[in-house]
Amino acid sequence: MARRLFAGPAFALVWALCLYVLCVETYYYIFSPDYQGFYVGLYFLYNAVLFSGLYCVARRRGLGWLPVGLLGSTILAWTGLVLFDLGLFGTQSPRRATAWFNNPNQLGYYATCLLSLVYLVYRESRLSMLAVLPWLAAAFILACFSLSKAAIVASLACLPLMLKPYGTRAGKLHWAFAVAVAAAVLGSLYYAGLFDDYAVVERITGMAREDDSSLSARGYLAYRSASAWQLIFGQGYWSVIGRLGNEVHSTLAGLFINYGLLALLLFGALVVHWLRLTREAYGLAGMISIAGPALLYGLTHNGIRFSLFWVLLSVSFAAAENRLAAGGYARRPAPAGSSALRDAPRASGPSHAGAGLP
Repeated sequence: MARRLFAGPAFALVWALCLYVLCVETYYYIFSPDYQGFYVGLYFLYNAVLFSGLYCVARRRGLGWLPVGLLGSTILAWTGLVLFDLGLFGTQSPRRATAWFNNPNQLGYYATCLLSLVYLVYRESRLSMLAVLPWLAAAFILACFSLSKAAIVASLACLPLMLKPYGTRAGKLHWAFAVAVAAAVLGSLYYAGLFDDYAVVERITGMAREDDSSLSARGYLAYRSASAWQLIFGQGYWSVIGRLGNEVHSTLAGLFINYGLLALLLFGALVVHWLRLTREAYGLAGMISIAGPALLYGLTHNGIRFSLFWVLLSVSFAAAENRLAAGGYARRPAPAGSSALRDAPRASGPSHAGAGLP
């Protein structure tokens, strides 16, 4: 069993990517006298170890432990928000919230990953949507308080699909009608000016007027200064920062510019495998709900080192593989007394693996 776990394509791609990044960072640290350190490569190594441990636990024991950890982290994030960003111990002036994180973007990325993880818990458990809805709302509100444009847009783009019911045609029609009505009402209120004083609305509507939204400002064009060798193997994280003044604000562009075409191909293969597995296990809406928020966020921010992203990768890979090993995307009857907003049922994992929640 252990040998099969460590031989999977997800495991191989994660370790190949992280060890390659460590090698690039070590090379520049040794041969570039002004290079500030190779500890960025150690972040990747740590996340590979984290991915491997959680993946193996989730494959063997299912996700019964995950809701407890997520609930604890949600409570902790909201505690920091209340203490430091809502005026109890923090400044009274309006600002972007950070809670316990180093900066607002980290809080926003945490919120987007939390949305996907809560949705995964929902799909792998017998919880109704009515039970999960406050949790999804709590994650989205954290993104709003962070005022992270990437986090808010990614969350808004995927939340309607997270609320999509399964099992009955009538339920899907009710969902489509509810989404259309909500969009019409919110649009009417916006054009009536009722949201004009909200910082989150100003933040989103002002994106087109801001200088930091261009490809150049995000660092996408930093590849122009690279040699042919560097286009393949990368320029090194600190070399790019020394030239730009900040890191590349994109996961894909950051991997390509910092670590070259090889890193981009490895990560691209990992993402394609992730999308394929989640599509087979949870359907198109499930795939978008699980992978969409983090990938959309990564278009304008570099979230590759954020550990919760690797937690999301590991447990979603494991849950999807357990479901497919047990027979694929199967539907089961909803438990008695559950809400009509019932998601597609999970398939039980292998009997020896104990997959899924009790």
